[in-house]
Amino acid sequence: MAQNASTEHKRGIFTPLAIISALIAIVETAGMYAALKTEGYVQWAFILFFIGFAFFVGAWFFIVLFWRAWAFYSPSEYGKVDVQKFIAAQMGYRFDRPTKKTSDLQGKIKVVGDPDQMVLLFKATGKGFIKSTKAMDVGCGCVIQTSTEMVSYDGSISVAEALVFVPNVMIVKNENGDGGRLEQKDSA
Repeated sequence: MAQNASTEHKRGIFTPLAIISALIAIVETAGMYAALKTEGYVQWAFILFFIGFAFFVGAWFFIVLFWRAWAFYSPSEYGKVDVQKFIAAQMGYRFDRPTKKTSDLQGKIKVVGDPDQMVLLFKATGKGFIKSTKAMDVGCGCVIQTSTEMVSYDGSISVAEALVFVPNVMIVKNENGDGGRLEQKDSA
């Protein structure tokens, strides 16, 4: 048991975070030595440079930590979690901006038929979360589809779908032109 723990420790010693901290320690130690061996303006220049260097590296560290935290871990540290799915979950992959119609999608798209027959009534998009409701008028009512997608912390995507027919309603676009709603048809 103790041998497995030491093997894990040895394997994780060259993580990106450990390499960055080792390089900073070497640079700061060399700078301190150089500052102690100089005098006057040169010594002040060394001191000011290495104080500024520490703030610069610290600022970039926290920027990367906030936007790309997974970059500080080696693949072995993820354990049994699929690294690509984990990173996609952290990035909010696929959920960065609302897609209202097929032409909003990027990259190559293979289309059969008219994929935009359903009208988007509303959509909520957040990091790792999408909820949308679409409707398609079929003459005597509307078919309503509600979809929810969520990315869990292990990177898996959970999808829930519901489909229902609502008779005697029609789709009415919102006044601002964004989305729509259902209204009862006049029975005249």
